[in-house]
Amino acid sequence: MKFIKFTFFIILIFLPIANWAMDIQEFKTKNGLKFWFVEDKSIPIISMSFTFLGGSFFDTKDKSGTANFLAALLDEGSGDLNGKEFQEKMNSLGMKLNFSSSKDKFSGFFQTISENRNESFNLLKSAIGNPSLDSESIEKIRGQIISGIKIAESNIQTKSSLNCYSEFFKGHKFSMDYNGTINSVTGIKKN
Repeated sequence: MKFIKFTFFIILIFLPIANWAMDIQEFKTKNGLKFWFVEDKSIPIISMSFTFLGGSFFDTKDKSGTANFLAALLDEGSGDLNGKEFQEKMNSLGMKLNFSSSKDKFSGFFQTISENRNESFNLLKSAIGNPSLDSESIEKIRGQIISGIKIAESNIQTKSSLNCYSEFFKGHKFSMDYNGTINSVTGIKKN
């Protein structure tokens, strides 16, 4: 084990630091959307992370958890594909996709094999622009979120963190738990 550590240390010292640098390019769309682009052709994979202003800050008090609920639903089917078909299509493309929400951000992660980029980007576009939001998926995700809330309520560390946020941000939207409450999640409807 010492030999491996020593070898790794030697490699780090003698490799030129310039080889570690990434060429990061910044682009801006006509609408003002900024993004960074880093190209590495050593692996035939396309990975993309994106974050937008959003999250539970924009939830109403009676519908707290809405952004989190939506994030959990976006990979549960789109267009004509139900949740199971959507997941099978992603697997067949070697694609990963997930969304998340926090107090002030709405984020996503997308990854696919380069040769499947066109189909994969179309599936991503469909997930964002045409999510199915079918009743079965809505109730499945609602159940998962409510179960998570119940588990969090029984965890002293999580409960104390939520109480701390509630007191620290008293009177501000950050005082709400981004997962919502059992009552608020139960009340979220498709409309």
